[in-house]
Amino acid sequence: MWGRVSGSDEIYSERRQITIDMRDVFPLATGREAWGKYIWLNVRDGEITVEERLMHNLPQVDLKVFFDGLKQDYITLKLVPCRGRITIEADKIKERPGGELITEEEVIAQEEAWGTALDIQYIRQLYRGFGWPLAFRRDEAFDAVDQLMDKLAEHRDEWEPTEEDWDDDDH
Repeated sequence: MWGRVSGSDEIYSERRQITIDMRDVFPLATGREAWGKYIWLNVRDGEITVEERLMHNLPQVDLKVFFDGLKQDYITLKLVPCRGRITIEADKIKERPGGELITEEEVIAQEEAWGTALDIQYIRQLYRGFGWPLAFRRDEAFDAVDQLMDKLAEHRDEWEPTEEDWDDDDH
């Protein structure tokens, strides 16, 4: 059976108000590292259970409610995807006040590791400039991110790649 944060082989069903066996559960995501998330689909009851490695179980959520929320988080760029890079959870990052445009130079000039509020705000701005969400020119946007990351590599850390894109020498 798959590894669990809690170490248990059972998940609670909110719908039926009982503990169910893991044989009725399918993993949608298996997190890694300290803040990783495990997302479990209870196929029998149509519920999602999210476990965060450092927080353990969160309440079960109805399947439709979960995916509607996930869709909305992508539309509003609270979740920020990119080809070959770890999706950023940016729900706590507010939009830049006043709608001022952020320049690439401002982003590159920062000294902190990748993932500052300014970084996220810039990527949101970049994506919206490429038509996010309804007319998104994905390849162009992701190419622009790759070019930015190439420039950042000379100054500070970049947006973390997915495991598939890690070089063996890097990890």
